[in-house]
Amino acid sequence: MRYSGVVFAMLAVLLAAAAANAGELVVIDSNAPGLTPGQILDGSKPLELAPGTAVTVVTVNGLVKSLEGPFSGVPFAGEESAPGESALIRSLSRLMSGKPPQTREFGMMRGERPVGRPDAWSIDIIRSGVHCVTDRTQAVLWRPSGVAAETLTIRRQPWGEKVSVDWPAGTNSLIWPKALPLENGGEYLVRLSSRISGTKLVVYLVPAKLPTNAHLAAWMADLGCNEQALALISEMQ
Repeated sequence: MRYSGVVFAMLAVLLAAAAANAGELVVIDSNAPGLTPGQILDGSKPLELAPGTAVTVVTVNGLVKSLEGPFSGVPFAGEESAPGESALIRSLSRLMSGKPPQTREFGMMRGERPVGRPDAWSIDIIRSGVHCVTDRTQAVLWRPSGVAAETLTIRRQPWGEKVSVDWPAGTNSLIWPKALPLENGGEYLVRLSSRISGTKLVVYLVPAKLPTNAHLAAWMADLGCNEQALALISEMQ
């Protein structure tokens, strides 16, 4: 009897240690009351999910995990925290908390793909701002309407080289012109011949090696590639 009591005590200590090391979680999708995208959860505390509800989170290690109700208990109790990983959770929390509700591209239900750009990496040339790409030689430019043939002009800012290329009718995507090599952190003014004003772009090249797509999304968000980071997170779910 005394032996079983010792075993029970040891199990209790191990379970408590697992819960203590569970680290933080950040909600990226949820239909459960009280759980909203961007919310940070204490992974060591119990979570209650009613039948028919579900929540998707990113763990401190960048893993995407889902829970469906009914559920009651400590989620992912064995997930251990790594030094500095709270920065990942904070970056994703800021990104998801600032997500505009029901926008054209990102007001989606779980499992749906973004409407508009074909993926997270295409550069929307109609929107000024920061964009991230994975390959400087294969960066893809995207326009909402591909009906007409147009001329695309790109000038390196403030007063650098300028190139003009034909954008054929019937296509929304175009590879960045090789005549103007893409620079990491470079600033560009882009204009279609059908538009009066141009679009200002800042383009960054993502690092070759990051542990997970969640880390990649956080890196993008920290640079200001928020819409692309949100699209990447949508693809992760």
